[in-house]
Amino acid sequence: MGFKEVTVLEAQTRVCTGPTQTKQLTEEQAFKVLDTILRSAKGERKDEEHVSKSQLGAFFAAMTIRANIFPEATQWSEGERRAMETYWPLLVRNLPSDIIFLADPEGSIMRLGSSIGPQYVGNGTHEMRLMGALREVLAGGHLGYEEVQGVLKDVMPLLEHDTVNESLLSAFLIGQTMNRETHRPVPVADVRLLTHYGEPYDGNTCFFKSTLFVAAVRACYNEASLLHGVDWMLPKTTGLFDRLKNALGKQYKKLFQMNDVKLHFTDKA
Repeated sequence: MGFKEVTVLEAQTRVCTGPTQTKQLTEEQAFKVLDTILRSAKGERKDEEHVSKSQLGAFFAAMTIRANIFPEATQWSEGERRAMETYWPLLVRNLPSDIIFLADPEGSIMRLGSSIGPQYVGNGTHEMRLMGALREVLAGGHLGYEEVQGVLKDVMPLLEHDTVNESLLSAFLIGQTMNRETHRPVPVADVRLLTHYGEPYDGNTCFFKSTLFVAAVRACYNEASLLHGVDWMLPKTTGLFDRLKNALGKQYKKLFQMNDVKLHFTDKA
């Protein structure tokens, strides 16, 4: 999936996250992002990077989730609302139906509603389960393990043949992530029974610090921990291997040295 257009990518780093971590776009930023999307859709960015389908899916899914369920502090700003209402008629005429669905799935977010979102059912039976899951995610719901497994079983064969709808899949994955991101406390666990702790590092140091702390406690019990990351992950796009080392911070390195905690780095999976 392509995700190289810088203006929209920067906006994704602000809005494609949880209900307390999201940062509102200023009016100037919102107008710039939507203008970039519109010009890309109209083919007017001939010598510039086009906005990819996966970017469109992630961005508009994030905007919809924010409008539907996020608290006032991280919902749309007044500037974002003015930008969306200004560009909405043009976006409806120039963007494909799947993107309009993601931007206003029930036709209730924008004052100038569209019937495209409520009527959109996807293309073919292979998208039926994904569409049903997406409507729940965009409304703020979070799917269980078996539901997600079922969706991915439908999607994975399509990925192999490059026939999956990138915008819908991107929206689904980002939406699932956003609906789960909270300032949740570290759960209590018997450190001797853990093999590894925490989610893959994706550039979000807020969550990584608690994972790192638990790893240090485990080390005091002579228990090893695996702290893992990926080369590239949306929306933070800072999950590079060297960033994992940099995220440790001087205070943690000093803490580890004082307690004789050993760190071993490898870039081999």
